[in-house]
Amino acid sequence: MFKEPAGYEIVYKTWGMNEAIIVRGLLKAAGLECILNPDAVTSARAYMGDESNEVVVLVAAEDADEARSILESSGDVFSDEPPPDSKSDGKTE
Repeated sequence: MFKEPAGYEIVYKTWGMNEAIIVRGLLKAAGLECILNPDAVTSARAYMGDESNEVVVLVAAEDADEARSILESSGDVFSDEPPPDSKSDGKTE
Protein backbone atom coordinates (compact mmCIF):
# COMPACT_ATOMS: atom_id res chain seq x y z
CA MET A 1 0.00 0.00 0.00
CA PHE A 2 1.25 3.46 -0.93
CA LYS A 3 2.01 5.90 1.89
CA GLU A 4 2.07 9.65 1.24
CA PRO A 5 5.50 11.27 1.66
CA ALA A 6 5.69 13.87 4.42
CA GLY A 7 4.52 17.28 3.26
CA TYR A 8 2.43 15.95 0.34
CA GLU A 9 -1.26 15.19 -0.11
CA ILE A 10 -3.04 12.95 -2.58
CA VAL A 11 -5.36 15.01 -4.79
CA TYR A 12 -6.31 12.39 -7.40
CA LYS A 13 -6.47 8.58 -7.69
CA THR A 14 -6.84 6.43 -10.77
CA TRP A 15 -6.12 2.93 -12.05
CA GLY A 16 -4.38 4.19 -15.20
CA MET A 17 -1.06 5.95 -15.68
CA ASN A 18 -2.28 7.80 -18.77
CA GLU A 19 -5.09 9.44 -16.79
CA ALA A 20 -2.66 10.39 -14.02
CA ILE A 21 -0.30 11.97 -16.55
CA ILE A 22 -3.13 14.11 -17.94
CA VAL A 23 -4.10 15.26 -14.43
CA ARG A 24 -0.45 16.02 -13.65
CA GLY A 25 -0.34 18.12 -16.84
CA LEU A 26 -3.40 20.13 -15.80
CA LEU A 27 -1.83 20.91 -12.45
CA LYS A 28 1.57 21.76 -13.92
CA ALA A 29 -0.09 24.09 -16.45
CA ALA A 30 -1.57 25.94 -13.46
CA GLY A 31 1.92 26.28 -11.96
CA LEU A 32 1.67 23.54 -9.34
CA GLU A 33 4.42 20.99 -8.95
CA CYS A 34 3.18 17.48 -8.48
CA ILE A 35 4.42 13.92 -8.39
CA LEU A 36 3.03 10.49 -9.12
CA ASN A 37 3.51 7.66 -6.67
CA PRO A 38 6.90 6.19 -7.58
CA ASP A 39 5.83 2.53 -7.44
CA ALA A 40 3.30 3.07 -10.21
CA VAL A 41 5.72 5.00 -12.43
CA THR A 42 8.01 1.98 -12.71
CA SER A 43 5.25 -0.58 -13.26
CA ALA A 44 3.98 -1.59 -16.69
CA ARG A 45 0.70 -2.58 -15.02
CA ALA A 46 -0.05 1.10 -14.40
CA TYR A 47 -0.14 1.75 -18.14
CA MET A 48 -2.49 -1.15 -18.75
CA GLY A 49 -5.07 -0.02 -16.19
CA ASP A 50 -4.42 -2.96 -13.90
CA GLU A 51 -6.52 -2.47 -10.78
CA SER A 52 -3.80 -3.94 -8.60
CA ASN A 53 -1.67 -0.85 -9.17
CA GLU A 54 -3.43 2.37 -8.21
CA VAL A 55 -1.75 5.58 -9.40
CA VAL A 56 -2.01 8.69 -7.24
CA VAL A 57 -1.19 12.32 -8.00
CA LEU A 58 0.33 14.24 -5.09
CA VAL A 59 1.03 17.92 -4.51
CA ALA A 60 2.67 19.84 -1.67
CA ALA A 61 0.27 20.03 1.26
CA GLU A 62 0.06 23.83 0.99
CA ASP A 63 -1.09 23.50 -2.66
CA ALA A 64 -3.66 20.73 -2.09
CA ASP A 65 -6.77 22.94 -1.84
CA GLU A 66 -5.82 24.87 -4.99
CA ALA A 67 -5.11 21.61 -6.85
CA ARG A 68 -8.48 20.14 -5.89
CA SER A 69 -10.21 23.36 -6.96
CA ILE A 70 -8.46 23.23 -10.35
CA LEU A 71 -9.47 19.62 -10.86
CA GLU A 72 -13.08 20.27 -9.81
CA SER A 73 -13.41 23.31 -12.09
CA SER A 74 -11.98 21.43 -15.07
CA GLY A 75 -14.84 18.94 -14.94
CA ASP A 76 -14.36 15.41 -16.16
CA VAL A 77 -11.27 15.71 -18.35
CA PHE A 78 -12.10 12.35 -19.91
CA SER A 79 -15.56 13.38 -21.11
CA ASP A 80 -16.72 15.27 -24.19
CA GLU A 81 -18.97 17.37 -21.97
CA PRO A 82 -17.85 20.95 -21.14
CA PRO A 83 -17.00 21.79 -17.52
CA PRO A 84 -20.04 22.66 -15.37
CA ASP A 85 -19.22 26.38 -15.26
CA SER A 86 -18.65 26.63 -19.02
CA LYS A 87 -20.65 29.33 -20.78
CA SER A 88 -20.39 27.57 -24.14
CA ASP A 89 -23.62 26.40 -25.73
CA GLY A 90 -21.67 23.94 -27.87
CA LYS A 91 -22.24 25.90 -31.09
CA THR A 92 -19.47 27.26 -33.24
CA GLU A 93 -19.70 30.57 -35.04
